[in-house]
Amino acid sequence: MYVTLYGFTYTNFMAQVKFYLEKRGDRETNIPILLSYSFHGQRLIYYTGQRVDKKHYNDKYWKGTEKGNKKPIIKANAQNADNVNGKLEIISKHIGAAENEALAAGIPLSVEYFREYLDNKLKAKPIEDNKITFLKYFDQYIEDSKTAIKKKTGERLSPANAIKYTTVKNMMVDFGNHRHHEVDFSDFNEQLFDELVNYMMTEKTYALNTIGRTIRFIKTVLKKATKQKVNTNLDFEDSFIGGSEDSDNAYLTEAELETIYKHDFSKKPKLERVRDIFMIGCWTGLRFSDYTHLKKEHINNGMIKMVTQKTKQQVIIPLHPVVKEILEKYDYQLPPAISNQKFNDYIQDVCDDAKINEPYSKSITKAGKREVISGKKYEFITSHTARRTFATNAFKRKISPLLIMSITGHQTEVEFLKYLKITNEERAQMFEEMAKW
Repeated sequence: MYVTLYGFTYTNFMAQVKFYLEKRGDRETNIPILLSYSFHGQRLIYYTGQRVDKKHYNDKYWKGTEKGNKKPIIKANAQNADNVNGKLEIISKHIGAAENEALAAGIPLSVEYFREYLDNKLKAKPIEDNKITFLKYFDQYIEDSKTAIKKKTGERLSPANAIKYTTVKNMMVDFGNHRHHEVDFSDFNEQLFDELVNYMMTEKTYALNTIGRTIRFIKTVLKKATKQKVNTNLDFEDSFIGGSEDSDNAYLTEAELETIYKHDFSKKPKLERVRDIFMIGCWTGLRFSDYTHLKKEHINNGMIKMVTQKTKQQVIIPLHPVVKEILEKYDYQLPPAISNQKFNDYIQDVCDDAKINEPYSKSITKAGKREVISGKKYEFITSHTARRTFATNAFKRKISPLLIMSITGHQTEVEFLKYLKITNEERAQMFEEMAKW
């Protein structure tokens, strides 16, 4: 049997090669074109490396016209239509050749056989073992970060840094498997950026801030590789931009803090300990890594003086009566710190038990769509809520943002303002009080 596809004929013993658009949400532009080939009850799906806008794809191309000729896969009015159609024809021809060669050599047909055959014909030759690929360099970057020293402070990087980059690297491995081609330095351009972001939105269902953070991590690795002359492709500098959005995270009012602090947890000592430590965070503005390790040596003349773990900068914070009371309760030896993840679970139990259960909702961009997540307020409380609570309540007390920043350690007002979670109603009330109308 002979099949003619857009101007040429090749032998096909089993079925017809078809091309179709990858189905990912409701995308209309720059959609990957996949090859589909069924044989002996099996089906090969292969990413062709070509893309097209939906309006330019001819989904009836394999059906004959009245004259018996085949329609082109990509409509003639599309940009580079001839080029894309030509490349797809070549791929079709390879399928026919692969089947013929397998028949002549007595090789059983399989999805793996066709995929390997196409990879050998269409993709770059295997990279030598001694060549530094992007993923190999990424591994080395992670390993080096475990012993790296911050130039400004002389301190080692946090172990969490290597964990974060490992997560990103593993995602890039998954992305390469998804596209059937490992990502290398030469691939980083605007087209790869679009493909990667779409993958994180549709396949990983990442939130917008997670996507933006991931892009920034990748860009950091690429910059280091470029500086070390391992990478020479500079297209990533303009095309890889990590976006972000303000998150509608919760904070606790002073009234809610009082409710939680006065709640009786005597029959639940584990929650009582978590409650007490969390209160320290809410009245100091310290990060979780700092407020869980507060000691007597940090207290001097009614002030907390501490060098923070993250920034290695000293902060000086007035000792709030509640913080002093809690420290004295434990004789300035706070209970041993637990993991952030467990703490988050327990602090939600604390707030639930204290009836911090009013309806609450937050909006977030996830999988490329704006979603509203609703629930009870305690479900949105985490260890980091403490720092956000401190900043917001201090601002509501009309304390200057610059003074609050001197306590929280924020370097820019832009970053600080992201911590203020005041509702529109609260803003209006504050304005009215200050305007004295």
